[in-house]
Amino acid sequence: MKHPLYVAFVWHMHQPMYVSPDDPSTAILPWVRLHAAKDYLHMAEVLSRYPKVHATFNVVPSLLRQIEQFVSGRVTDRLWQISLQKRWSREDRLYLLNVCFGHDPNRVIRLYPRYLELFERKAEAVQAPDSFSDQDYRDLIAWFNLTWIDPNWLERDSDLSGLVEKGSGFTSGDISLIHSKQLEIAKKIIPTYRKLQERGQIEVSTTPFYHPILPLLYDTDLAKEATPDIRLPKRRFAFPQDVEDQLRLARKVHRLRFGRYPQGLWPSEGAVSYAVLPAIDREGFRWLASDEGVLGKSLGIFFSRDGHGFVQQPRKLYHPYWTIVNGNLGPAMIFRDHELSDRIGFVYHSWPGMQAAEDLVIRLRMIRDRIDDPERPYLVSIILDGENCWESYEHNGDVFLESLYSRLSREEAIQTVTVGEYLERFGARDMLARVATGSWIRADLTTWIGDPEHDIAWSLLAQAREDFDRWSKEHKGSDFRKARSAALDALHVAEGSDWFWWYSTRNSSDQDALYDELFRGYLKASYRKRGEEPLPELDVPIHGRWQKPKSHPPTYTISPDLRGEITLPDDWRNAGVLLPENSTGAMQKSDGAIRAFYFGTDLRNLYMRLELDVPVEDFVTTIHIACEKFIPWNITLRHSGKEVDARIGWAVESQYGRPPFLYKALGYDEWQSIGPVHHALSHRVMEVALPLQRIGLDGKEELRFLVSVTAHDGRQEALLGEPMALVPVVAD
Repeated sequence: MKHPLYVAFVWHMHQPMYVSPDDPSTAILPWVRLHAAKDYLHMAEVLSRYPKVHATFNVVPSLLRQIEQFVSGRVTDRLWQISLQKRWSREDRLYLLNVCFGHDPNRVIRLYPRYLELFERKAEAVQAPDSFSDQDYRDLIAWFNLTWIDPNWLERDSDLSGLVEKGSGFTSGDISLIHSKQLEIAKKIIPTYRKLQERGQIEVSTTPFYHPILPLLYDTDLAKEATPDIRLPKRRFAFPQDVEDQLRLARKVHRLRFGRYPQGLWPSEGAVSYAVLPAIDREGFRWLASDEGVLGKSLGIFFSRDGHGFVQQPRKLYHPYWTIVNGNLGPAMIFRDHELSDRIGFVYHSWPGMQAAEDLVIRLRMIRDRIDDPERPYLVSIILDGENCWESYEHNGDVFLESLYSRLSREEAIQTVTVGEYLERFGARDMLARVATGSWIRADLTTWIGDPEHDIAWSLLAQAREDFDRWSKEHKGSDFRKARSAALDALHVAEGSDWFWWYSTRNSSDQDALYDELFRGYLKASYRKRGEEPLPELDVPIHGRWQKPKSHPPTYTISPDLRGEITLPDDWRNAGVLLPENSTGAMQKSDGAIRAFYFGTDLRNLYMRLELDVPVEDFVTTIHIACEKFIPWNITLRHSGKEVDARIGWAVESQYGRPPFLYKALGYDEWQSIGPVHHALSHRVMEVALPLQRIGLDGKEELRFLVSVTAHDGRQEALLGEPMALVPVVAD
């Protein structure tokens, strides 16, 4: 028979554990309530209108717990509590100003005149919170909560549409009404998912209970399998039994909510390792998922893409694989197409929704044509966050999703399936002799381990976990079992990935200090619940203990030896640095390549050091040097066609790990190859020394560095620095 192209959408739903360990009736941030009102039910309701379209919804168990706590009234969040007050302290007002503008200004805030008016006064209010009247704050609260409700509900619910029409002058009663509507929506989430599951339109899969990175729970040393030169925490964390606990509890809770055990597992952040497969297999999971980068490392190949972003080895990527566990067939694995997944997460929000849907469907058709093997079934897996990306889409993603699902309902050459449906019909085709350690971000674990704040957090977690085991061996009895369960649960919360996400140098948010407070709070709670005093170190914030670096010019002259060492040598410490911008949200692209670029000079040479998070040998790495004095000059980055507002006079380039060459700009985007340069090149570092005289500089100029990293398939990442002065050098 001839097969259509099978497509599995996996929408991942997750929020961190926001409930305070000191006050179990309060969540310190409102995002569970708000995403419940805007996204979780919305995603299911949109899909339900297109019964031919099937999808998988992955719901993290700790999110289910928080939704139920909110619905039952056992938990309210701090914003809700503050919202119902008649007066607000300065601290309350600053909290409201920090949280209540958490929306896309163009897609959401500008649609509502009163909300836009308050937004335009935000900067003034942050400096002087009393410049907002009580009514201003009440209107701000109302509009923030209204716009965190599915816009379809705002349009069809007469109470809500009446409040939108009212526009201003909101009362405490209005705010209570908004909260009651959010509660009404949240109550429908789990029953709706269960109904769609029963009629066969969706499969509900799960994640380890508190969303931990399984390989790092098993043993933090596993991070070295993906990144051999990574800096590990001083105190090793290795508790394989916690992998079992997080999986077992997830299955138990899932069955209670959905009436059956989950067959599928999205390991938190797609993070897998061969070491954790036996636990996944023992818990009865039929399938699990990760990223194409992990599959590539497992097979020992690189999934290259052409200039249009299409995989050039589609028959390798687009089907499930059997794993081998203790010599037997284990769970099947599917691997996400990160180009298509990232297009939904990071690209299509800026497109007209219908055009974006058309582009995705055309790409799926072209994938089928490129596979060119209709006699065998293939599966394209599109896996991404199902909640956070829609804020930047028109009408909360409706235009895109409705158009996409409508098109897919009519397509004969494309058929959507749940992962379980595909495996039930076709199984897996090949076997994986090994499963590489990695995640959906760069196929490694460096987002959650390896940075200075990570080191502190993992060491404190390891100490608390070891202290728990010591205490457990010393106690017995029924009271002990109750205390032990509560203390272990607090530790399991602290094992969640989210705390380590925000400790990463790559990610930051306005709530970093709150996430830090929660992490340390749960570690302290684990001690208190068993009657012990917490470690004194847990009272010291981790966030801010190590200042996350910022781009800056050189602080002094440098004359480094070129060695290409992965750790920054001391003789580069006074160099200037350019850093990629941090991710400021809960989503991060999967393929960031540039870690940092360093530069400096002495009397003779310009020194440059490029650090990557990916192997140098997989990319063309180019350092463009721009200066106002360069004549002639080019304005386009090599290999990309990207124009920049700079006079680029020179470029240093290494192609796929070969020694770097110097190129001179000839104008009109032409280049002349000059020859090799003095350098040091290692797996992830390129260091270069250029004689200043050779490139027509004396060290007193302002230079602008533009770094680009180009993959085999033409995709490119660029780091575009601002003009910075080199340190002036005065001869003796």
